[in-house]
Amino acid sequence: MKLAILIGAFLIAATAANANPFENFYDNTAVSTMSDGGKMTYYLNRDGTFESHFSDGSVVKGHYTWQDAQTACFLPTAPPPPPGTKAVCRHYPDTHKVGDVWTEQANGSPVTDTIVKGRDGLPK
Repeated sequence: MKLAILIGAFLIAATAANANPFENFYDNTAVSTMSDGGKMTYYLNRDGTFESHFSDGSVVKGHYTWQDAQTACFLPTAPPPPPGTKAVCRHYPDTHKVGDVWTEQANGSPVTDTIVKGRDGLPK
């Protein structure tokens, strides 16, 4: 009996660990608020593309690939990056859902992130 419970718990944990960390970002809007009040709104798509909108009105588009189950690598394509630009890879150990708010460090400063339901007016 205890062995069956242990195996069941392991399978649930393994399933959660293998879940796509971006699953709840698709079809929704992610917002990052920097410590200086600046915001970045971004959209992640199932097809491996992304779009980021910055407070200054600039927009960056590109694509991402999964290096492993929790590490995504992003490469901008529009506007065209300087020659030799390499993808920026980042570890995503947690799966977040719509309404979650969490804090991360970026360049030594806190950034507050959230996922908002819907695409904030962008075409899907």
